Amino acid sequence: RVGGGGGMKKKIAALEELTGHLVLQTRALESRAETGDQAAREVQELLQAMIREMGERLMAKVLESKEEQDHRQELQVAENKRMQQHVSALKSENAQLIRRVTALEELVGALQAELGGDDDA
Repeated sequence: RVGGGGGMKKKIAALEELTGHLVLQTRALESRAETGDQAAREVQELLQAMIREMGERLMAKVLESKEEQDHRQELQVAENKRMQQHVSALKSENAQLIRRVTALEELVGALQAELGGDDDA
């Protein structure tokens, strides 16, 4: 029986050693899992920051494009008004020229009639 008890002690010692080894492996695995979880959280935070930054950049580009488009539209409206004023001025000048030409034609007709009348006399 004493010899059998020694075998049992060895088995218990071996089991305790195995248990200790398994506890160490479990702790190492838990540590690796925690490290993996931490890395996953860091990656997630990094991705969220990148997405947020890209969104901000996109919004800035959209705003910049809108401002440029608004500015171009304002310039076009101003140019259209200027051209409209120029066309109106040309129409007015044309009407004045037509009146002058008509007056000159009437004067020429009157002079021709007067000169023609002198030749007949």
